[in-house]
Amino acid sequence: MKVTGYAYPWNVVEEPGFAERTAELGLDEVAVAVSYHSTRAATPWSRVRTAVSAHHAALYRPVRDGVWGRLRPGVPDWVRSSDSAGEAIAAVNRAGLPAAA
Repeated sequence: MKVTGYAYPWNVVEEPGFAERTAELGLDEVAVAVSYHSTRAATPWSRVRTAVSAHHAALYRPVRDGVWGRLRPGVPDWVRSSDSAGEAIAAVNRAGLPAAA
């Protein structure tokens, strides 16, 4: 049986040691949200904030011009980077776990 943990990009990127602590749990992989609907997500392990309010659906990867045209996802102002999912996936991989999306 494969055991998958789930994480928002901000869980991984903003919390020092998150990926390493996750690897110690014995998971087989970590699924990182690359796109997600609006949510108010609790962040119980965060040293910075208690919750994240994602006001609208968003992509956590760079939005390519020319692909979306006029209808495009809104920019998430609750993450620090336009590629927070890419950064989170890289951190999970560095900790020795494969990442799913």
